[in-house]
Amino acid sequence: MQTGIIDIPLARWRVTDNANSNVGLVAATALIGSGGVGGIDAEPALTRVNAATDKQTKIMWVDAKLDPIWADFNYPPDLDDAAVITFNCIASMSGTNDLTSTLTLSFFENGVGTYAADTNAGGATAAIATANPLLYTVVIAAANVGAYPKHVSVDLTPTSPGTDSMNLWATWFTYTRK
Repeated sequence: MQTGIIDIPLARWRVTDNANSNVGLVAATALIGSGGVGGIDAEPALTRVNAATDKQTKIMWVDAKLDPIWADFNYPPDLDDAAVITFNCIASMSGTNDLTSTLTLSFFENGVGTYAADTNAGGATAAIATANPLLYTVVIAAANVGAYPKHVSVDLTPTSPGTDSMNLWATWFTYTRK
């Protein structure tokens, strides 16, 4: 049994306009680029840790703006639809004032070439209770994994980080290969 990886780089996540349920604004605004592209002035922000000394990127939510981010992908042909899929992320808090914040994953799959409403198969991570980046997961039950080909749309929504900010450092899905 081998594990496959579906990588979703941070720059591929898109910022939503949660107030209007849009998955990406058509026109650029002061806070979100065209098509929902994030940046330093977006909320949440796609930013570098320190532009001078640490070029690593992160997505950062502050308490005042908890809009979800979204991405999508296709199942790979070697995905075993009788096994679970696991969402993996590395996340942290900027401090230790709120140690109960989580990330909630919404997971919707759809057949290619057809549209049929699906049930959200996602869930929440454990509490992101540290300023150190750690691995957090959400398991998608095998009963919710359809046969290839499927297109999947996901979004991530944080719970209130209080006076701290929540940082997302990396995201990927793992699956069992046939």
